[in-house]
Amino acid sequence: MRTATDLSIHTTPGLRIAKVLGDSMEPRLRSDLDYIMIRPCTTFEGDGMYMLHNGGGLAPYYVDYLFGEAKVRLRLENPRYQGCECTLDQFEERVAGRVVAEVTVLDPMAIEQAGSSR
Repeated sequence: MRTATDLSIHTTPGLRIAKVLGDSMEPRLRSDLDYIMIRPCTTFEGDGMYMLHNGGGLAPYYVDYLFGEAKVRLRLENPRYQGCECTLDQFEERVAGRVVAEVTVLDPMAIEQAGSSR
C-alpha cells in the first residue's frame, strides 16, 4: 500500500493549470470550481479536448476529426450551445493547447483560502 510519503509532487515544464470559466462545458467542468491542465500545442493531435481562442479568450472544446473532409467538429458539453465545424487550417489558427487532465475541486473553500493567503 502506498502512503502519502510515497507520493511525489512533479513540476513539468510546458504544462499549465487553468481555472474553468463559463458554463459551456457544464456539467462535466464547473465554472469557477474546476481546473484543467493544458499542454501547449499548435496542431491537431487526434480527437480530444483542446483549448481554443474563441474571440473572447480561451475556452475548452471537444474536437473530433471528420474523416474524408479534412475538417474537425468543435463541440461543447452544455446542450445550450451549438458546436461548429472548421478546416484543419482554421483549427490550427485557434488552438492554444490540448487538455491533458481535469481537476475536480472537492473543497472550494480550501481553494479560496489558499488563494487569499498569498
